[in-house]
Amino acid sequence: MPERPDDLVPVITVASEFEAGVIVAALREEGVEARQSVTGIQSILGSSAGSLITPVQVLAPRKDVERAKGMLARMREESVDIDWSEVDVGEGESVEEERRSVREMRKIIMILIAAALVIFFLMTMLTGGTIPMGSE
Repeated sequence: MPERPDDLVPVITVASEFEAGVIVAALREEGVEARQSVTGIQSILGSSAGSLITPVQVLAPRKDVERAKGMLARMREESVDIDWSEVDVGEGESVEEERRSVREMRKIIMILIAAALVIFFLMTMLTGGTIPMGSE
């Protein structure tokens, strides 16, 4: 069978459907009509179940494969790698500060509950033991 320029051929194989989707979107943005492959178990169990078990291929027309591979190489070179050991993420709360804020929140909740009970009791006393609940 002769090879046709529009036949879909593998560009890259990746570990997850999400990663394949990101690559497909990037290639399409550059004008390459890329697609994700759906292999045997993925077509039976659904795409998310299959991608946990089998890798996913990114496919492109044969005529665009070399261009797509070049784009992927360029994207890797241009991508930003973050060294998190050099990033100042600020000081987090200490465990003691967290506990203190939880205790303060509990106090506020208890005060609000007590105030609601006092208001309820006063309304009961002022209405002679019955609370008006509506237009009766």
